[in-house]
Amino acid sequence: MVKRLVLIKCIQHAIQRNNSRHPNGSGYRHFSYVVSGNTIISAGSNMQSIDAVTRVSLGYKPHQGAHAELMAVTRARPDKLHKGFKLVNIHLNRANKLKCSRPCQACQALLRACFCRGVCYSTDTGFAYLDLGLSI
Repeated sequence: MVKRLVLIKCIQHAIQRNNSRHPNGSGYRHFSYVVSGNTIISAGSNMQSIDAVTRVSLGYKPHQGAHAELMAVTRARPDKLHKGFKLVNIHLNRANKLKCSRPCQACQALLRACFCRGVCYSTDTGFAYLDLGLSI
């Protein structure tokens, strides 16, 4: 599981980012955080910035945007990833209420390949933990 202190930091950051989205309500509300101990290493949110060829090569569908997990991992320094890390996934609605953010199969495969130990993800009622089976 992820330490409570870092989970609170991630939630606060996600709410702040969610509140600063475009005034018409557009924008992305999926947030991922690469964490190690009590430290947030990097953050990402879902977006369309990665080309379709790259998305397909990573196991995503061509019409899908870049998922928050992918963006958080690519923004992290490689030396922080090889030691194993955990990921926090948060999905918020417009009213900042938690929604389910369990990683898709492509994201799970990507995270295993990057030595992620597990994912703490939001549900409609709190958080759950997905163990990715990596022990370092």
